[in-house]
Amino acid sequence: MNNRSNRVVNALTILISPGIGIKRWILLSAIALGLIFLGAGFLAEIALGNNLIHYARLLTLGYVFDSATGTLPLLRGGLFLIFGALVFSIAAVKLYAAITRFKPTTSPIGFLDEVYIQRYLILGPKIVAIGGGTGLSNLLRGLKNYTTNLTAVVSVGDDGGSSGRLRDELNIPPPGDIRNCMIALADSEIIMQSLMDYRFPGTGDLRGHSFGNLLIAAMADLSGSFEKGIQQAGQFLAIRGRVLPASLERVTLAVETVSTRKVIGESKIGELREPIKRMYILNKVKAFQESIDAISDADLIIIGPGSLFTSIVASLLIPGINEAISKSSALKLYVSNLAMQPGETTSFSLDDHIQIIYDYMKPAVPDLVLANNHIPDNLDPATANLLIKPFTEHKGTAPILFESLLNTDDPLYHDPRKLAQITMESIYESRRDAKSPVLQYGQPEIYQ
Repeated sequence: MNNRSNRVVNALTILISPGIGIKRWILLSAIALGLIFLGAGFLAEIALGNNLIHYARLLTLGYVFDSATGTLPLLRGGLFLIFGALVFSIAAVKLYAAITRFKPTTSPIGFLDEVYIQRYLILGPKIVAIGGGTGLSNLLRGLKNYTTNLTAVVSVGDDGGSSGRLRDELNIPPPGDIRNCMIALADSEIIMQSLMDYRFPGTGDLRGHSFGNLLIAAMADLSGSFEKGIQQAGQFLAIRGRVLPASLERVTLAVETVSTRKVIGESKIGELREPIKRMYILNKVKAFQESIDAISDADLIIIGPGSLFTSIVASLLIPGINEAISKSSALKLYVSNLAMQPGETTSFSLDDHIQIIYDYMKPAVPDLVLANNHIPDNLDPATANLLIKPFTEHKGTAPILFESLLNTDDPLYHDPRKLAQITMESIYESRRDAKSPVLQYGQPEIYQ
């Protein structure tokens, strides 16, 4: 079967799926058109066949009229036409209502795909992903194909580049990681990414600023608050899910290295070339309440992937985040990074990554660790040496699920589809009584 035929089959599959609310009105419209056809046939005195005439006469009490007044084709045809038109009108109105209840978005993906998203993905589990950076964006990029009940709780310790400048000049949380997560969740991702990631050239005040960061800052100013600005930016991008800051307050990160050197600021921490002994937040902050509420209401809480210290630990350190994770009955999954990060996690093994999560996630602990077990043979030595080896003498209590998660086009990062698929299988395996319409029926090719 060719691709065109597959798309037709998938389109029909979506339309006839239970609960869409379209089939019944299409069927009733067809019946109404049949009645109109019969009415026209009677009026035009077209030969309709003995059986069809028999049943048509029964429906219009033809035999009663015939015994008293003889055949009345005009009356019979008129009844069919009027009744058929009435039924067709009702069916058309109901069909229009069924179609328009699937709210339009700015996405160019098409109506059938929008039906799929709003009918099936809204039934997906409530997932909260905590972290930041490219790792979290890759995770969201895959998960948005399984659920719209998706919340990213994003670290806000960035103090460098465009984000850091906006943080200092406008006194708002750094928008950079929030922007990346919004792009990943957007329907029209390819188009929006090029726009949102655009950086202004030149030597003026705009130099180095990304358009997306400025958009979020402008939305925050127009709406009167950063949280409302994020919400409106999400509506503008038609994202599937929510992106929330871990805190609305200014977060200043600091670390102590193994040589007892103290370094303040995320941008400087990222430049370190010696192991970190501990990380902490210098100032007094608290978690954003909506982020706490999302964690408390989640079915699955995912920690990572992303920069181990400056994205993941930076979020776990915010007072209130760990407490909410610990109190939640959700499955707690830690997704390990694929590669070491020069400076921050140089020479870190898989077990070292997991141990850091245990140390900073207290009093909560992961229920499951997801790690990569495939390192291709054809990689260049520099890349291969950065990848974390799958073998470990893990001392923790959480089981480790090893899977092939590597993106063959960019081997230092996860493949969004593989990561999302295995993540979803993990939650439905842990909740055996839960059912996923997406995993059960599969994502239709028309949508993929």
